[in-house]
Amino acid sequence: QFRRSQGLVGVSLAWGLWADTSAMTESLGEADMQRMTRQGAESLSQAEGLALLDLALAAHEGDGLLVPTRLSIPSLQVLADSGNLPAMLNGLVRTRVRHATSESAGTGLREQVVGMGEGEAVRHLIQLVRGEVATVLGHSTPDAVSAERAFSDLGFDSLTAVELRNRLTKATGLRLPATLVFDYPNSHLLAEQMWREIAPERAAPELDPEEKAFQEAISAIPMSRFREVGLLDLVLKLIDPPGNDGTDDETNAESIDDMDVDHLIRMALDGKDA
Repeated sequence: QFRRSQGLVGVSLAWGLWADTSAMTESLGEADMQRMTRQGAESLSQAEGLALLDLALAAHEGDGLLVPTRLSIPSLQVLADSGNLPAMLNGLVRTRVRHATSESAGTGLREQVVGMGEGEAVRHLIQLVRGEVATVLGHSTPDAVSAERAFSDLGFDSLTAVELRNRLTKATGLRLPATLVFDYPNSHLLAEQMWREIAPERAAPELDPEEKAFQEAISAIPMSRFREVGLLDLVLKLIDPPGNDGTDDETNAESIDDMDVDHLIRMALDGKDA
């Protein structure tokens, strides 16, 4: 741009995707291609790329930075209709006036989960996160996404992390950070954080790092194992307040079987009654 302002020759090309595999694109997987397609990108044939190069070099006026790429108008229209079209592409498709903000767009979901109990709400949000993760990573169903498996192990990078943030922001209306997959490294932990933001007055307080490490270490243990290895009675003693005469052990044993592991851990850590 500086050379152009001085009347000199200068052109910079920000190339879109070429169809022919190169050293730059050989590592792209199916999920990467699907993500680019959702964002409106299509690949250039070699002939199209060379023709655009000739066209760019022949342009003696205009900007020094050009973007030779192929765009899918139908895909861009989908982005526009959903309110996710980048501003610089607004002139390429017809955009409808949108009166709803991302915050109001998530109102229905928030009202829905606030009417649930904490455990049910977190499970609902886990399913939401798993569904969006599956879409971003190119899986056909959320079943391919374990709620406890780390996002880093699922194949997330900075681009997919931002796309997941954007999709969850739209779905919930929450102000979520671009680093959320690193701050809350699996679907379960992310869903719990979303619940804390949706209903801070009802959500359990976030554990400190030591407590969180403890919870993560044993959260995968089936409830039956506590009984098999003889830890159930010990946990019940931790939960029982001092001075309990033990007359309610049978009732506690029955209710403990109805709890999920997260509830049990919280009770063991802070001594609160169910």
